[in-house]
Amino acid sequence: MQAAPRAGCGAALLLWIVSSCLCRAWTAPSTS
Repeated sequence: MQAAPRAGCGAALLLWIVSSCLCRAWTAPSTS
């Protein structure tokens, strides 16, 4: 697990960003 900590961190960050954007886009029409 020490081989590519950078790749794992990047993947987690990317997943968080995508999830956040998706959640925002999903709830935007409902709230507006």
